[in-house]
Amino acid sequence: MFQLHSKHFSKPVLGVLISITQLLAFFALSSPAHAAQETEMVMAQQLGYPLHRDFVPLNHVMVKKVDINGNTRITISPFDKPNAPWLEFAEEKNVNQLVDSKNTFYTLISGQFMALHPTQPGQAITVQQNTLLTRIAEQPDGSLIMYMGDPSHVDESKAPRFMETPYFTTFVLKEADLANYKGVQYEELMADPKAQEGVLKAHFDKVNNQDLAALKIPSKGKLHSGSVAKQSIKLAKRIAEQDGQKMGTTHVVSNGWSFKKHAITGVPLYRYANVAFTQKNKNGKCMLLGFQIRQDYDGSGYNDMVYSKTMLRNPPYGQYMSCKNL
Repeated sequence: MFQLHSKHFSKPVLGVLISITQLLAFFALSSPAHAAQETEMVMAQQLGYPLHRDFVPLNHVMVKKVDINGNTRITISPFDKPNAPWLEFAEEKNVNQLVDSKNTFYTLISGQFMALHPTQPGQAITVQQNTLLTRIAEQPDGSLIMYMGDPSHVDESKAPRFMETPYFTTFVLKEADLANYKGVQYEELMADPKAQEGVLKAHFDKVNNQDLAALKIPSKGKLHSGSVAKQSIKLAKRIAEQDGQKMGTTHVVSNGWSFKKHAITGVPLYRYANVAFTQKNKNGKCMLLGFQIRQDYDGSGYNDMVYSKTMLRNPPYGQYMSCKNL
């Protein structure tokens, strides 16, 4: 994923941008579950650099807003190809329920575009759904603020994604409204979207902190006793400290040994068990980790216990936790 940074971003003025005669067209689809509105609009580009579709710069577009059974979509198409969808955005109801804004927010779900690189003047990047997070903030007058940034996370089951640093991409509006924005700089347009991305971040942090507080080291198993427990603690300490981390608590979580036997003879090869430990990283964050201990069979008995070089990967292991649970 391409990482974006904030330096070298210019401050364009919208009043010097190309315009076109306003045309409004409204129509209703045959199904009562659909209501569509089409509007010819212009793209006000930063630095006069238009968005590109298939390497073709676009300034004039058709914007279709469709409501399908209560789900709103915004589709942007080339003006000369109104039936060839280019970019499609879907309303994010979970986002709009969280933010406190006069704007309505949509996220790119289909299509790609080329845009001016926000941190490297003269360079362009190709943006699509699975690279950068791209949103539209629809203002009360129908104008659209498009912006993009690195997504904060992937799994949205608990909290919507947000952008640490959102970058202005373009401004889409009707020509009749251009005069209302003469002299307006993009920072003014982006003030509310940036604030709402901050609201989404605060919500994510709250949910994430609740998850961190809920994660604790698993209880000790029956195997956590005597030399097995002592050796496991030493191994966990060695694993943590080899990279400069600090070990917290260690539990042997298995109730007994598991055995690996020869596939043909059935002779034991080794036995193993699982160990959990908490660790404080050098950056101050804490994690729950796990590994396997192992004893090889030499024909008459089991050798000394060692770290098997196998770290436990499945949840809850490998996840961050509150340092209060260290």
